[in-house]
Amino acid sequence: MTLYTVKDLKAFGINGESIYQRSTVKYHLLPNDESAQYAANEELIDSATVWLKILVSSNISLGEFKTNNRSYFYSIKNNSAEELVYGKGIKSFLDKKYANDARYGTNAVEENLAFRQQLFDLNNSSKGDISSSVSTTEYTASSLTAIFNKLNKNEGQAFGKDENSLIIGVGAGFYSHNPSGGAGSYLQDATINSSVTPYIMFGYLMKSSKKSSKISFYLESAISTMNTTGFQNSLAAGRVDFDIKNTFVELQLLSTYTFNPFDKTKFALGFGIDVMTKISGGNTASIVHSPTYTEVIPNTPIQNSVIASPVFTANIINGRFNYFVNFQFSKNLSRNLNETWPYSRITGGLAYKLKK
Repeated sequence: MTLYTVKDLKAFGINGESIYQRSTVKYHLLPNDESAQYAANEELIDSATVWLKILVSSNISLGEFKTNNRSYFYSIKNNSAEELVYGKGIKSFLDKKYANDARYGTNAVEENLAFRQQLFDLNNSSKGDISSSVSTTEYTASSLTAIFNKLNKNEGQAFGKDENSLIIGVGAGFYSHNPSGGAGSYLQDATINSSVTPYIMFGYLMKSSKKSSKISFYLESAISTMNTTGFQNSLAAGRVDFDIKNTFVELQLLSTYTFNPFDKTKFALGFGIDVMTKISGGNTASIVHSPTYTEVIPNTPIQNSVIASPVFTANIINGRFNYFVNFQFSKNLSRNLNETWPYSRITGGLAYKLKK
């Protein structure tokens, strides 16, 4: 039996995730923060043996090395890693060597974009032509991954694989109502109270297997309630008290855009439609005619059984956990021609991805 130690490892991978390759790299001690100060000697270089995270594996690979202060990216060819040089920070132009520079005598934010020239140089020995994209490439994992895929004609494929996923979650919805109605209607000058009710969801995320993909589609079903009370004092009959108790099955279809697909914690926004179908419950109006007589009228206020409304969503995804906030509104919950019952709902909660 042969025993291998960590020092013997050249690379390792995590199933369904990234490959890490052992490399001895050099890196400039430049800041990547416009509030940080450039060192007096901009050519200061350090070296270390590190595990490069391979973002693109091909003829010319892309690797990432993270320090406590910033990320460094490397082009890798024939197992040799070359730093893509970038820096951004406050630079001093007080030295006399800058006497002919318009910034002489000041401190100004300086950005070192040397990596773009390096990309142009790589273009000469690559399969794909990236010359038209270099000038807009940013020093970020997503931007560099895209251009390295183009450089290698990988058509957007990168290491790591996100699959379609089943998701379950729980949350709560905050309802706000603003009803109105014509003279003599039950919603004339009525008040329907705000309420917070539970929300249980089951979702299916449809996402491309490309790690760099930012667009995904999401199908969600949910069980929710709308339980609240209200009142109206304008009818000649006297005060009317509303008791509103409804349970819905919901179906949502959304498209979402992930702003930072390569980061551990991702942020996404989405838009779609939500269809709510009432499966139980109902509304009642109680009219107090006298201390001894209260008239109870079912199905009042009159309400639609199926409600469709646009829905906007914001998501913070960390591993298998998804923190979500949805906002939706409906122009009219009532099916009475003489009444309008607009409402809005903010729903927040936590979801868990069953399949990663």
